[in-house]
Amino acid sequence: MASLLPHKDLVNLPKDFTLVVNTSDPHKHLHSYELIDWLPTEGVCLLLNRTSYNLKNMLNILGFDTHKLYFIDTISKRIDSKLKTDRTYYLHTNKDLNQISNSIEKVNSLMPSGDKFIIIDSLHNLLMHHDEKTSLNFLDFINQRLRLLRLNRIYLTDFNKLKPNIKNKLLKISDRIIHL
Repeated sequence: MASLLPHKDLVNLPKDFTLVVNTSDPHKHLHSYELIDWLPTEGVCLLLNRTSYNLKNMLNILGFDTHKLYFIDTISKRIDSKLKTDRTYYLHTNKDLNQISNSIEKVNSLMPSGDKFIIIDSLHNLLMHHDEKTSLNFLDFINQRLRLLRLNRIYLTDFNKLKPNIKNKLLKISDRIIHL
């Protein structure tokens, strides 16, 4: 499988980093998960637009190693899916910012101590449910909280679906931005 991720963008990331992957192409979006093969630690995926069962199967088909991933699935319960995956914490909604924040802390406590990462998949899907001020405050809060939890932050999003001030906030907090 040919890599779609520009590896030069992954070299020399700081020990504590925030990375944004911007794409509007669903195929390229899925290939953003090549990152998990570059990261030596365990991590968690916060899924805001698909079930953990579907994502895990798609990643396995593409040859990505999903064994070091935990999932926070905000879709399965909402659609009443009976398909479950291991190492997954299920939420009833993808809109409740407090539930999402608390679930990240719960899943983080299940992982070995030390540096880890979180992939927030389809950030634009979360922020579209909230006004701009709430979204900006949440980004400030969650970025700081994740840093304290020693979770390197990876936001997968589509800049075309973000309000300008939200996009600018992501640009400010990011150590690196990858456009696919």
